[in-house]
Amino acid sequence: MTHESLVDDGWTETIELLGGEELIAGSARETKAFLRPRGVRSATDLLRLTLAYCLGKVGMRGVVAWAAASGIADISDVALLGRLRNAG
Repeated sequence: MTHESLVDDGWTETIELLGGEELIAGSARETKAFLRPRGVRSATDLLRLTLAYCLGKVGMRGVVAWAAASGIADISDVALLGRLRNAG
């Protein structure tokens, strides 16, 4: 469904290459891209969903279905769209 760098060990490695979870979380709060964990637990999870949507071929509904099945987030497609717009 998604790019291999978004799944399990590939995702952990991707986060480390980007500077680590703390740096991503700090940057997300500083830019107001991630303020409250409603449906999405962390800034790195929001980044993961964003990349899954951009790199995937299934659309927003497919991304939220994948996220729910993977235990990443429990959010509707409309709510995720709003989160992505606000992260902008």
